[in-house]
This record gives sequence, structure tokens and C-alpha cells, in this order.
Amino acid sequence: MYNSDFKKIRKQEKITITDASKGIISTASLSRWENGKGDIPLSKFIQLLKRINISPSDFFELVGNINVEQPKYVEEVSNYYLTNDISSLYRLFLRHISLYHRDSKINELVKAAIAANFYYDLSGKNPMDEVDIADLFNFFSQINKWNYRDLMNFGNTCLLFPPEKVYAISSIFILSFSKITQNSVELASYFVNTILNIFLILIRTDTKLAQKLDKNIDSIWNDRFSSDSLIRKNYFEALLEFRVTGNNKSVFKLLDGLKKLGLNQLYEDLFQEYEKLN
Repeated sequence: MYNSDFKKIRKQEKITITDASKGIISTASLSRWENGKGDIPLSKFIQLLKRINISPSDFFELVGNINVEQPKYVEEVSNYYLTNDISSLYRLFLRHISLYHRDSKINELVKAAIAANFYYDLSGKNPMDEVDIADLFNFFSQINKWNYRDLMNFGNTCLLFPPEKVYAISSIFILSFSKITQNSVELASYFVNTILNIFLILIRTDTKLAQKLDKNIDSIWNDRFSSDSLIRKNYFEALLEFRVTGNNKSVFKLLDGLKKLGLNQLYEDLFQEYEKLN
């Protein structure tokens, strides 16, 4: 989603795809995304917008696909995250969780959870209490038809949940995969990106659930998914093998293959995930 708009602005700014991607993602991954054949994580997308000299709020206002309030919030969270501003993320969480407790508006709970998720990623501390997490879980579990924003919200809050709840929600939308993605290649791509990120989280937190999710992912895998997604899937399966057995041969076999292909940025991104497990 937004790939063609990004490409248009990048070219207007006379920034090459090599310069845009440098140090953020591989040039090949950016090219595939711009041409609708892959997807990228939200955090990478925010960094790429900064590289082509446009803020998230200005970008979303320019393409006119979502309201003004949400991009400003996304920009605020992402800026704090990229600058490692833990205290501001915590204050943002407190602001929106207070509004949720006052008005019971689910949008405020989701905003609080996104801030809490990024805060948790940087600090290792989950600021949300069990009652609020239960409310958030109930919200996601009652979604009948998942859309782009639902997937984005869950993908950016799932660190807050215990592994069994992450698995439960991901299983719900895997069962609805065909209905969710039947009319949109871009949504299918974003769906796969989200589920692979959840797979990685479970590899870190609960290998048995990760193995179960891997089988579920196999059941919906098809040729529509990008080669970048397939590389990530195979690599995450190698990480799972390493977590279960302690054998890292498959991990480094895949990493060596990426180096030989000249996919150096993708190599760096995936190697970092291996280092996080040690």
C-alpha cells in the first residue's frame, strides 16, 4: 500500500532507488515494494519517507487515503522511536490510555497500545496493565473482516500480548486469509509481512507456538507472495530450528547465500535477528 505514491515522490525528488534504500533495506526489496511485488515493515517505511524528504503526515495528506489525525499520531510515535525517546513514548502512552479510561473509545486504546508497543521494544517493559490488554485482545478477537488498518494495528501492538494470545489472534485471521486478500494483491502482501513478523515474535517467546504457526503459514502460502517474503520465511524457519536444537548451520547457510547474491542490506537485517536470539 502506498508503494506507487512513494515511487512517484522519490522520482520527483530526483532520489535514486539506491540512495533511498541505503542503510534501511536492500535496493531489491525497495524495488519489489515500489512495483507491488512485496511489502516492508512500518518502521522501514517511516525511515524511507524521511530519506525522500517528506514527513509521514505530509505523505498521507498528499495521497489522501486516510484522515489527518492518524498520520500525525503515527509520525509522533515513529519519531520518538527512531530517536530512542523512551520518556516521550511513555508520556504518549499515558495520554491516550487516560483518554481511553475516561471515554472508553477503542481508538484511544489502540493509540495507547501502539505507543506502549514501541516503548516496550526499546525499554523491555510493558506499561499496559492486564485489564487494558484484555480489552485490546477482545477488540481484535471480535473483528470479522480484517482490513489493512486492523492488520497494521495488530502488527504494531502484538508485543504486548502473551504468546498464546498472539497465536490465537493470528490464527483467526489466517483462517480468513482468502476472504481478506481475494481482491487485493497489496493487502495479501501486507498480510504476509504481518504474519511473518508475528512468527518471528513467537520464535523469540514460545517455540512450540512458533512451530504451530509455521504449519498454519504453510497452509496459505502461494506463488502470489514475493521472493523477499519467501527468503524471510525460510530464514525464520532456520532461526526456529536454531532455537529448538541449538544448530545454526541452516541460519548461516542462508546468510552466506545472501552475501553471494550481493544482498548485503538484507543480510545485515536478518543477521541482526539472529544476534537478538543470542
